[in-house]
Amino acid sequence: MSRIIHFIGLYRKRLPLHRCWQISGMPYLAKKAADIAAFVVLVGGFLYLTSEHANSNGVAASNQSAATIQQQAEVIAGMSKILDACLSDSTGKPVKIGDEWFLCGIQPIGRYR
Repeated sequence: MSRIIHFIGLYRKRLPLHRCWQISGMPYLAKKAADIAAFVVLVGGFLYLTSEHANSNGVAASNQSAATIQQQAEVIAGMSKILDACLSDSTGKPVKIGDEWFLCGIQPIGRYR
C-alpha cells in the first residue's frame, strides 16, 4: 500500500508517469500481482479439471457415441436383410421396405476378364 501512496505523491509533484512508476517500485508490485494471478488461474484450472463436472462431460459424449454406433448397427442389420432377400432369388422376389413393396433380383450378364 505504501508503494501506491508513494506513486500518487510523486505524480502530484508533476513528475512524468513512467518515472513515478519506476521510482515508487511499482514494477515489483505489478510482477507480484501477475504471479499471484497466474497462480490463481493455474489452481482454478486444476481444480476444474479434476472436478466431477469436467469429468462428466466425457461420459455424456461417450454415451452419445455408443447410442449412435448402436443405431448404425441396427440400420446395417436391416439393410443386410434386404440385400439378402434381393439376392436370394434371381426372378425378382418382392421385398417390403418401409411401407412400399419392391421387386428386386440379380441377373448374371457375363464374365469379367
